[in-house]
Amino acid sequence: MSKKIIIPSLALALAVLVAAGVSQISAQESDYNFPPAIEKLVEHFGLNEEEVQGVIDEVRADHFAQMQTILEERLTEAVENGQLTEEQKVALLNKHEEMHQERFMNREELRTWAEDNGIELKYLFPAMGQAHHGRFMHHIEE
Repeated sequence: MSKKIIIPSLALALAVLVAAGVSQISAQESDYNFPPAIEKLVEHFGLNEEEVQGVIDEVRADHFAQMQTILEERLTEAVENGQLTEEQKVALLNKHEEMHQERFMNREELRTWAEDNGIELKYLFPAMGQAHHGRFMHHIEE
């Protein structure tokens, strides 16, 4: 197959996996941590792992930027409707960025942070779509 077909197909597969929240699993003989499906694509097509990681990083950055934009729009609306203060909006945007940088979230710390700031956690995750949001919030609120 030509690289003109392989690269877009790989990018699409990466986008689907990232959007679905697939966790990374270490490859046995690799310096990179790819999910199994991506590892098989890399091996099958003989792709450069560094280039693949670059595409993954780009997809993640694009996805985060989209989620940040959606979050900011919804928080602005919540401020305009009197549901949040401007300070709470800024705190939520900062927390979203922090969570993105850390890639790990302690439920209890997140719950405490929300309580300390007088913020309902539903405002931190409005960009997730209702079904996914509900499942995630169930785990946070346990």
